[in-house]
Amino acid sequence: MYLTGVEPLLETPTGVEVTERWQGERRLLFVLNHLEQQQKIELNMRYTNLLDGKPLIGDVQIEPLGVLILAAK
Repeated sequence: MYLTGVEPLLETPTGVEVTERWQGERRLLFVLNHLEQQQKIELNMRYTNLLDGKPLIGDVQIEPLGVLILAAK
């Protein structure tokens, strides 16, 4: 936990941004890699990548300058 009491949506390396939106009852995470190198993120639960329909969990690679749009399962 952080001193401010605000916890990140996901633990990510520097240069990777995560924002949360809701579509009705469905939670969406937008993950943006602002760097020109591939980055690894850890997903602590199962998500569906809405860009290709594939399920994701655990260690996930995000391409350089890449985007993931994740829906919680």
